[in-house]
Amino acid sequence: WSGAATLLVGCLNGEVSPRLTWPARIGYGILGLSYRVDDGPVIPRMAGTSQSGNTLYPWLMSGGAEVMRAKRLRVQLSGEVYDFDLAKGEGMPKFGGC
Repeated sequence: WSGAATLLVGCLNGEVSPRLTWPARIGYGILGLSYRVDDGPVIPRMAGTSQSGNTLYPWLMSGGAEVMRAKRLRVQLSGEVYDFDLAKGEGMPKFGGC
């Protein structure tokens, strides 16, 4: 977790699907964000929210595998930065697939 955000991983349609969750609603519909994996480039992305507005799906169609291999993930959303240190075991579990 980073601040109020928690990074979760699950399977959707047989693909690894990381997602971000918050304890309260962050928005509804499609939100713009950017993310950076390890020391790679900053990648802008549009992401859909859950019906409750507290879960964000930035890697629904692609990028999930990249995030699963990362040691660090930084996400910027609405001026807030969420930094996940995945190398210390605080990140997502490493599993072979769905």
